[in-house]
Amino acid sequence: MRNIWAFVWGALVAVLGGLIGLGGAEFRLPVLISIFNYRTLPAIIINLIVSLVTVTCSFVFRSGIIGIENVVANFAVIINILAGSLIGSYIGVHYATRVNERLLNRVVVVFLVFLSIVLIGHNFIFSFGSLQLPSLLRISLGFVAGIVIGIFSSMLGVAGGELIIPTVILLFAV
Repeated sequence: MRNIWAFVWGALVAVLGGLIGLGGAEFRLPVLISIFNYRTLPAIIINLIVSLVTVTCSFVFRSGIIGIENVVANFAVIINILAGSLIGSYIGVHYATRVNERLLNRVVVVFLVFLSIVLIGHNFIFSFGSLQLPSLLRISLGFVAGIVIGIFSSMLGVAGGELIIPTVILLFAV
């Protein structure tokens, strides 16, 4: 019976994530913890693995739509945010594996509430358009944003699209 519920919840999360253009990990983590009774750290790890598969498949499926040349054209942006994200991921994993579960639960709730605000306020965020900043400042802010995104990703088991997309649009006008 648990497998059927996992499938049903997985399908619901996929629909919710697909409707907003994300992988659904921000919806999946609360389900793993509250419905399937996983402890927080194992739920984060499961969520991260599912997110990795989801993002990989999404890239494969969408690469024919947007064209790989568009990805290559923005390679500098990808590397910029990725460099910070790798550092942020290390920081997030280091923290998540060393704090007690109660504190980790609080951090996860705060992060999920923040992501909810970002998702609800996306129209307001995007109303700014892209920021016209000097290149060095844009690169520096992209790197710092990458660190923050990496921390969020590793602490929640999400791919980070809910933060990467606004960063790419606002800082790099992509």
